[in-house]
Parts: sequence; C-alpha cells; structure tokens
Amino acid sequence: MPSRRQRDGRRASGVCQTSEGTPREPRHPRSVVCIGDSLVRGQVSIDFIDILRGRLSDEGFRFFNHGVNGDLSYNILIRLDTVVARQPEFVIVLVGGNDVNATLSPALRLAYRLWKGLPEEPVIGWYYGNMLQIVKVLKEKTPARIALVSPPVLGEHLTSLPNERIRAYSACLMQIATEQQVTYLPAHERQENYLYKVHGAAGRRHHPNSTLMWTSLFRHYVLRRSFDEIARENGFLLTTEGMHLNGTGAAIVADTIEPFLRAGA
Repeated sequence: MPSRRQRDGRRASGVCQTSEGTPREPRHPRSVVCIGDSLVRGQVSIDFIDILRGRLSDEGFRFFNHGVNGDLSYNILIRLDTVVARQPEFVIVLVGGNDVNATLSPALRLAYRLWKGLPEEPVIGWYYGNMLQIVKVLKEKTPARIALVSPPVLGEHLTSLPNERIRAYSACLMQIATEQQVTYLPAHERQENYLYKVHGAAGRRHHPNSTLMWTSLFRHYVLRRSFDEIARENGFLLTTEGMHLNGTGAAIVADTIEPFLRAGA
C-alpha cells in the first residue's frame, strides 16, 4: 500500500488515480471550432454550441465560437486565419442562410453587399467556390476533422423558394464534402423531416424583407421574452421568426453534430 507521501506525490504530478489505485493520465482536451454566421454566434437565437458544451465538456471537448452575425461564405473565407491559429482537432462550418437570403430580393442583395463588403454578387456558384476554398484551406493548414453542416430551414414552408434554394446550396456542400473527403452533416434535412411529421410542407413562410426579425429581437431583449415564447407567438416550430433557431431547432442542429464529434474522439 503506497505511503501518504507517495500518494501526495502522485497527485502533485498531475497523474489521476483510478479507484484501484492505477495511474491514469488526465483526459486530453479536444478543441472544436465552430465557424459561421448568427446561428453559430448564438446571440439572436438559441445557441446550439452551448447545448453541445453542456453535453460534451465533461468528456474533454472545448468549444470555440467563431460565429459572426450576418456573415456569408465569403466572410468566413477571409477570416479563416483565426481558425488556423487555434490548430483545432475539429472544425464545424455552418454558413449559407445569409447567402440564400441575399438572393431573395434586390434590396437585401444590396444591403448585404454594403454591410459585408462583398466583392461579387452572392449567387450559388460563388457560394460553391467559397466553400470549396474554405475546405481546402482548412485541410492544408490544420489537422482538423472538418464537417460542413447544411443550413437550417429558412421559414417553415418547405416548398417555398427560400427552402428550395437552401436545398440547392446544401447539395453544393454535399458535393464538396464528397470530393474533398470531409463530413457532410444534414441539419436542414433533419429539420425538414421534423416539420413534415408535424404539419407537412405548409408551415409559415419566410419573408425576406419582413420586419419580423427586428420586432422579435425587441420582444427578447427589451420585453425579456424567451426565444421559444416568441417562436410560438410568431407561429413557428423550429425558428423564432423564420431564420434564427428556437430551442427545438437548435437541439436538432446539436443532435446532428454530436455523433460526428464522438466518432472522432
């Protein structure tokens, strides 16, 4: 039986002890960078990264939030240096909702170009090129396992133009993932399946020029209403106002990502 001095020495050296007294090395932290737009940032919707952190922190995962509100694929590409500097073990990329939203009206297209400094028209071919380059940079400059997450629903009317375009942009991601041998995670498809089971295709539509996002943020930050309450008031099941996630929508995204992290641990 080890003496008290031997036991204290083992604790001081940082070596863990099992219940049988066998030395066990401390769990190595696994770094996960999530990069994307406001859905990743989690300020104007339920934060799916917080959900993952709650499930996986005790298993050694450390999450870094690199989300920026309003970002398009181009903006992600030009700020990849911050991800590369971390040399993470996992990178989760979720971007595309704003790329699609910018195609839905001339006013939004102009607004995004001015706000986000876009050098080109935000069309699907440009999105494909940006996402392909993002994957190539991450593969070349980091050791990370990379996952591309399909953008969540844009409104909850599944045959509407916004969701038809989300499906087309998701197909781009699937093609890139196949060609570049990275992982494709079908968050959009899982959300669609959920909505079909609840009400079929005919949920509330996304209106790109609507003020609903701003009134919803007022209700959250000024009137202190939860995102789930606002979603119910607005008639949505997975989003608060057609674009940002409520608790159920965020949980589906987290459920889609979690097995990828566990499988790579």
